[in-house]
This record gives sequence, C-alpha cells and structure tokens, in this order.
Amino acid sequence: MKKFLFLISSFSLLATVAAAGTVTFSTSGAFNCNGIVGCTASGSSVTDNGVTLTYAPTSTSVSAPTFTNFGQITATGGQLGNSLNGVTFTLTINQTVPSVGTGTLTAATLTGGITAPGTSGAFITFQAPNFSVEITGNTFSGPGVQIAAPGGPVTYIVPNNPLAIVAPTSGAPAGVTSIQGAVSDSPEPVTFVLVGAGLGLVGLLRRRR
Repeated sequence: MKKFLFLISSFSLLATVAAAGTVTFSTSGAFNCNGIVGCTASGSSVTDNGVTLTYAPTSTSVSAPTFTNFGQITATGGQLGNSLNGVTFTLTINQTVPSVGTGTLTAATLTGGITAPGTSGAFITFQAPNFSVEITGNTFSGPGVQIAAPGGPVTYIVPNNPLAIVAPTSGAPAGVTSIQGAVSDSPEPVTFVLVGAGLGLVGLLRRRR
C-alpha cells in the first residue's frame, strides 16, 4: 500500500511540474496622434493639451500561469479641459521562451482626459480579441494575444479593460499606471502522458490486488 501511494504521489508531482512552464518576454509600446491638431507623439511618448504620457516597457521571466506586468504609463502635466481623446496606443509582446514570437494588442483607444494635475477621467481601452486564462482554478478574460509555441500557444491578456489612467499627482509613485496582465501557457504533451501513465498504474495495481 505504501509503495502504491508513493508511486501515485510521484506521478502527480511530475505531472504538476510538467504543467508549469517558464515564459520569458519583453514589451514595447507606441502612441499615435492620428492627426489630432496640437498632439505630438514620439514612439513611447505622447503630448496633447498639456498632458504627456510616457510608456516604460518591461522584461521578465515568469512561471505560467500567473499574473504579471506589461509595463507602465506615467502621466505628467495636466490642465483644465479634456485631453487625449482619439490618441491610440499599441502594446507589443516580444516572447523569447518557450519560443520566439511577437504579438500585438493594437488600436488601444484613449478617451476622456486629465482635467487637472490631480484629477483624471482618462481611460485606455484595448480592442484586441478576447481570450481566457485560468489561474489557481479561476478564469480571467480580457483582450490579448496568443503566440505560438511547441506545446501550444502562450496567451497574454489584459484583464482590467478599460484601464484608468492615474492623474499626474495621484498615486505612489505619482502619475503611474501599471498595465497588469496575465499569461498562460498550454500544458506540454508530457503532462498528459504522465497522467495517463499514472491512471494505467492504478488499474494495474488494482488488478494485482
């Protein structure tokens, strides 16, 4: 009986290890004024009506599935009146592990504005197709991308959509909006092999008893 329990525990542990995968990626982002008069954009920074947004990318390695960070946007300036309406933001995921690939959340639209340095009514809404990921038994959905990998696609989503932009003098650190995300990789084929082998072992030992 002890041997039986030990073998089952071993297969369960191996299956759990195989199901978790390392995902390594970095991000980049770019703003676009889309012809708005008085707006200037230069890659990861945009200024419109006295408000400047600057995107800071991230680079990390995580054990999926998990929550993670896709970079942050810092707001500075601010004046009375709406700002940022019609500006768009593109977030790109550059994956290196478990495979090399790129996915882009395009045409994220900014609405509302920074009506004063401490007051924000601005939001950024991602328009990419919706995907779902499961983390600790809970399912989370949001706009995102999937990047191909040998064991199945890696899914990246932004569950908080639309995302509120923090006002320049609010928060700690001030004016920083974190783009929180979630990432999930597909179980490797070895996971299913181990589970199947474990079930077969259970049947064999039962027959011997």
